[in-house]
Amino acid sequence: MKQNRTLFEQLHEVVESSYSSAYGRAKQQDLVRSELELIKLDHRLTQLRQAKENALKKLSQYILPTMVDQNTADQAITLKTTGEPIMVTPSSILPPNSLAARLSQHPLVRIVDVQSNTAQIDKSIAEQKYKPEWGVTLGYGYRGDDLSGKDRADLASIAVSVSVPIFSSSRQDAQVKAATLQVESFLSEKQLVLNELMAKYRVLTSDINLLDQRIRLYQTKLLPSYRESAQAMLNAYTSNDGVFSDVVQARIDTLNAHIELLNIRIERFKRLAELNYVMAQSEEVKLK
Repeated sequence: MKQNRTLFEQLHEVVESSYSSAYGRAKQQDLVRSELELIKLDHRLTQLRQAKENALKKLSQYILPTMVDQNTADQAITLKTTGEPIMVTPSSILPPNSLAARLSQHPLVRIVDVQSNTAQIDKSIAEQKYKPEWGVTLGYGYRGDDLSGKDRADLASIAVSVSVPIFSSSRQDAQVKAATLQVESFLSEKQLVLNELMAKYRVLTSDINLLDQRIRLYQTKLLPSYRESAQAMLNAYTSNDGVFSDVVQARIDTLNAHIELLNIRIERFKRLAELNYVMAQSEEVKLK
């Protein structure tokens, strides 16, 4: 908005100069229209500044201590400007095998793995109940002298016991079956999570590719065409062969095209943020 305001200021100077000149054909309504467009731009800039300040205040509560003064907090936040858009090319897209291995390390998948391992242990414990339970008991007893004063030997004992699960097989079968179903349930859940992440990955990379195409279209064709059209309208007007409203509209169309390109880039960075989550990296995914 600031960059395009300079263009509207130049347009206003052209109209003002033509209006003041004795040979100029600029009308008073042209001068009023140019001033009005500048006022409208200033109004939009004020709204954008207010939106930025509100966003910074909301952001400060997440990255700064609550004890920090709000004004200091807002000033401590710096927003980095983005450079050229990161491109997702076919060579940067992972093949299915590598993608599955990568997504298997996602925290959501690893949580299911832990639950599945726990269920597998429960299943093993239930299966152990089918086996006989062996027990060994050792005992030692001290004996004193008898009534006649003779020594008596101490006693040592050993006992071996075995418990055979003969009459409780139906209950054990139910426990093992339930544990087996629990293991299978977690395996199915893991595959479902992997499928969802894989589908999300494909959708996001496809969206990014399409957004890249739109960005290239704006950069190589649309914006240059809008600029040429605006300049042609201005040249025609300064040559007393054009209408001022057409000049203003051409400049507005150019400004809106710049804003639309910015919005497309914003959507692209949102998709990259989602892709970073899907890939579950501590650092940002860097796709070139």
